[in-house]
Amino acid sequence: MKDLNEVCISGTLMRDPVLRRTRADHDMCTVMVSVMRPEPSKAHDYLDVICWEELAAKVADEFRAGERILFKGRLRKNNYTSTDGQKRVSTQIIADYVQRPEEPAYYESADAAGAYAENMA
Repeated sequence: MKDLNEVCISGTLMRDPVLRRTRADHDMCTVMVSVMRPEPSKAHDYLDVICWEELAAKVADEFRAGERILFKGRLRKNNYTSTDGQKRVSTQIIADYVQRPEEPAYYESADAAGAYAENMA
């Protein structure tokens, strides 16, 4: 089995999804999800999730702030230098599957099935 990078989170959308086009002409949707930590802290983590292409358009069209949402995807860590010259690190979830937790229907990115099958080989 190859290395596996897979994550599944369920939480509440903190604001409406934002859909935009990249300079390379790809659809990208960003959302922030609030996820409660396990007992006893009851604190929340706020996680950044990115969807691409058709999945991005569906999330931007179908979901709104305050809704419960479930994402399945992979983690990505970015190292970059900010405009003020500071070195920064960000961690994001790149979504391959999205659904409302109470509904059986889900949305899937076009390349998700192939990527997971390749990792399991």
